[in-house]
Amino acid sequence: MDVSVMERFYSKIFTTPRKRYSVALGVVTIVFASILNGVSSKTFFAQRYFFLGFFIIIAVLILGRFINLAFNNRRAFFLALLILISIEFFDIVVIHAGFPNLIVVAPASIASLLTITFYFTSESGEKKVCFLSFLMLMLFYPINYLYSFNAPHRFVAYFLASSIGVIIGYLYIKYLDRDFGFNIKEFLKAFLLFWLTTNPAYFEKKLKKISVKKMGWIRCLTIGDVKLISTSFHPGPLRNIGGAKIVEKILERGKTMYLHSATTHDNNLVSKEEVERVVSQIDCDGCVVEAKMPYIIEGSKFKLIVFPFSEFNLIIISGKEKIDDLPSEIQEFAEEFGDAWIVDAHNSFEGEYEIKEEDVKEIKGLIKKAMEKSSKLSNLEFGFAKKRVESKNICGYLALLLLDYEGNRYAILMIDSNNINKNFRIKIEEYLWEKNYYPIVVSTDNHSKTGVSPKIGYKPAGDDDSDVKAVFDFLDFSLKSIKELKSGEIRYNKKDVVAKVMGAKFFDDLEKAFLQFGQKALYLFILIVFLQAITAILLGIVIL
Repeated sequence: MDVSVMERFYSKIFTTPRKRYSVALGVVTIVFASILNGVSSKTFFAQRYFFLGFFIIIAVLILGRFINLAFNNRRAFFLALLILISIEFFDIVVIHAGFPNLIVVAPASIASLLTITFYFTSESGEKKVCFLSFLMLMLFYPINYLYSFNAPHRFVAYFLASSIGVIIGYLYIKYLDRDFGFNIKEFLKAFLLFWLTTNPAYFEKKLKKISVKKMGWIRCLTIGDVKLISTSFHPGPLRNIGGAKIVEKILERGKTMYLHSATTHDNNLVSKEEVERVVSQIDCDGCVVEAKMPYIIEGSKFKLIVFPFSEFNLIIISGKEKIDDLPSEIQEFAEEFGDAWIVDAHNSFEGEYEIKEEDVKEIKGLIKKAMEKSSKLSNLEFGFAKKRVESKNICGYLALLLLDYEGNRYAILMIDSNNINKNFRIKIEEYLWEKNYYPIVVSTDNHSKTGVSPKIGYKPAGDDDSDVKAVFDFLDFSLKSIKELKSGEIRYNKKDVVAKVMGAKFFDDLEKAFLQFGQKALYLFILIVFLQAITAILLGIVIL
């Protein structure tokens, strides 16, 4: 199961330039197309494209309101630019092919594209979108007629080409109305509306329909006034959809650290309501526990830093070369030996990495050794610092927990990001070693910046200079500001909670849909756009 398929899909959607760039590019294309097409009169074509472009912008901005088109002004300008470029390109083809009279059907050549685009980027249904697409094309006709060449039956050719294009667009939309455990048409529309508006409600509404109830847990370790919190739910899928908000909700609760559990995208919470339900049930008033001396268990690929307590073991799993989303079976395996809290440090990024069976086997072997090892009770002193920080790849917070076990000192640095660049992590570890602390660097696997840029899915902390500066500035400040460590009461609590998650079946269905249907649908879309242009040309040749 490829659980990153949604992130990859998101990352491939194009971004749009600013309005002034769209306008500038439009002027350039007008000049260029006028020069290419203006064999007898460049002014004629310059006026044609100027007035068409101006009218297209007005039509998109005004008529788009009737279907609740989810375009801001910037995207509306860009859409208008694409429509104008399509018309200019059609003109170039037919003029240089020896059929200048056919420029009258140029706007109709994109009828299918216009209909499909309007449907998937608006809140309206197919019929209303088809009517508005046809109406918009008809409103283009007067300007198009004025700046075209004399020929009989121009309106008939234009009307037929527009009608056929809208019908083809409608049929393509119906073609996508298929069920793969979820409705492809509805999910694609909801996802695009979310992307255009950043309103997660569009997509969360569809996720609720495929959601499954899952028994999970919330764990909280309180050391003095500091709370370490983790849940069995995954902080995804991306941006502000569902579970992607859970890290922020926990970290904004004062002196808290979020620890990423052994969990995967199957356990993404489906909506903000589910996030709020889980967060509202956080309970840190558990039983009093005593600290024991920490120890390290190392393997070839992974390292376990074990913080034992009288009632349970907190086990942080660090990847030496790479680590990403340990499966929940690791947590379940650890619990066979007693109460264990597994933390996925998520601290060594490698693109497209998925944990292998041999990795799970090594980790389980290390956990068995860790759970069978005994340790003596120890006094514990702590210090804590936390700061609201945002950089290129850090989503919101940095936190540092210093622990002193009778002279054995540990530093847990939490970086609120989706994984960590390995070389960056090593530099942090070297820095903390120099300060006489055993370093443990973890990330929250926060997905709130996953897919923020359509050009990339996400990058780990440390891939940008702003990340590096933010972290080391924070460490310098924190180590200086924590004057002395203090002791405090230690409490631990685990609470069961039921929540709605996306489930493994959804991701299996999603992958199946992409493999069996997605590529065909994409090729068919390209074919439709091409055939509509050919249809407009053939109708023009026959009728004009």
